Amino acid sequence: MLTSAPSQPTIQACKENGILITSYAPLVAIGRHNGGPLVKLSEEIGKKYSVTSAQILLRWQIEKGFVPITTSTNNDRQKQQLDLYSFKLAPQDIEQIDEIGATYHFRCFGWGAGKKEYKGAFASKE
Repeated sequence: MLTSAPSQPTIQACKENGILITSYAPLVAIGRHNGGPLVKLSEEIGKKYSVTSAQILLRWQIEKGFVPITTSTNNDRQKQQLDLYSFKLAPQDIEQIDEIGATYHFRCFGWGAGKKEYKGAFASKE
């Protein structure tokens, strides 16, 4: 498992050697930073397929050959996260996510959706 976004040479070397890349917390880009550029894009693509932003990013991970590792205590989200094979992203959607995602790196694991200062898409409604 890599601790940051892998470079294209790293991804290619892994593929050539049969090494699977896992994606820990693959929804950080939309869940923990609601102002990032993937939020709007994943919402737009989600409307096209009638799925959530989370499903779009998880499906993108699968189509790129990664193994996404995510979790939720919300039953509806768990069901959505398992429903990733009822649609397939068009090549242009994958390219858009690649391009926009490469322009913005956000990693923050020191706080979460349950905290008051968090204002992202998965914020607690309390």
